[in-house]
Amino acid sequence: MATYLCFVAGRLDGVLTSLLVDDESGSVHLAGRTATGPRPMPVVVDAARALVHVGNGGDPHSITTMSWAADQATSPVATARCPIVQTYMSVVGDLLMAVSYAECELACARLGADGLVDASTWQVTRTGRQPHCIVPSPDGRHVYMSLLGEDRLVGFRVTSGGLVPDQRLGAALDHEAGPRHIRFSPDGSSLYVTEEFGGNVVHMHRDNTTGALTPSGSTMSCVAPGAGLRHGVYVPPGREPSADESDQRIWAADLVIAPDGGWAVASERRASTLTMAALNPDGSFGARLAQLDTQPQPRGIGLIGPHLVIAGGELAQTATVYRADAGGLSELGVVDGLGGPIWFESVPIG
Repeated sequence: MATYLCFVAGRLDGVLTSLLVDDESGSVHLAGRTATGPRPMPVVVDAARALVHVGNGGDPHSITTMSWAADQATSPVATARCPIVQTYMSVVGDLLMAVSYAECELACARLGADGLVDASTWQVTRTGRQPHCIVPSPDGRHVYMSLLGEDRLVGFRVTSGGLVPDQRLGAALDHEAGPRHIRFSPDGSSLYVTEEFGGNVVHMHRDNTTGALTPSGSTMSCVAPGAGLRHGVYVPPGREPSADESDQRIWAADLVIAPDGGWAVASERRASTLTMAALNPDGSFGARLAQLDTQPQPRGIGLIGPHLVIAGGELAQTATVYRADAGGLSELGVVDGLGGPIWFESVPIG
């Protein structure tokens, strides 16, 4: 039996909720709720230092760092200014990286020996249109960023001085695919990216030496048959979509990959569904294992240990915990009082 600590960013209520989750039974207990800045979304966990960084959506932009104690409740340690509003954050080495979808910017800062953000080290660069995600490869040698507004991925080499753009690491997707979230296989030999508008999860082979990506042609559709959804369309930030641009349009979102590389689960917000497929030894998609209704508008989903998946309703108070195995997804329970759960990160604690 293993216990996991799951952090949930509640964007509606401005809270970070800590949940204790039993991996065997799926039972969930509330460990605590801590106020963050307004509209928290990206969360990065530093398990070695028992710290969690939470990006805040208010103005001025900031990142709140919290610690957790023996009782697993969190408390704020520091708040650092951030030059951009964070759509996604991740860490490689001592470098914290954040991208801003609306502002088309990448911001990087160093983490000190104490794990806290050194706000004096921020460096901001322009990106292509609408960066949505930035993640390091498992080996920490390369970083990949999705440009939703340009239908492509771009890559960087990680050096002691920071990130160095490398055109050899990029990859193009179909026109109006809308690449959104990126995940890797455990060994880094496969990269997966969700298409917000196309509704597919695209598999790419990754050369573990050079970092180069090669589309394999294997995809998983996360669009429910019979939902009547049409291909999504790109709408620039700052402009409200028309009824035609939003009604019954595909709106895929998040993705998780099993820690053993055996399956993938993706969410689609318009029909509020989860789709699960097996993964073959080469990382390509195998048989569909499940497709089911879930929380309304599941923008964020997360892993809890090797067997559990949690999906939250972006505009609700609740999230559902599922057990994932070769038989598909089975619901274990619903957690209430999460304040618009939009981001999940988990660490083992015993």
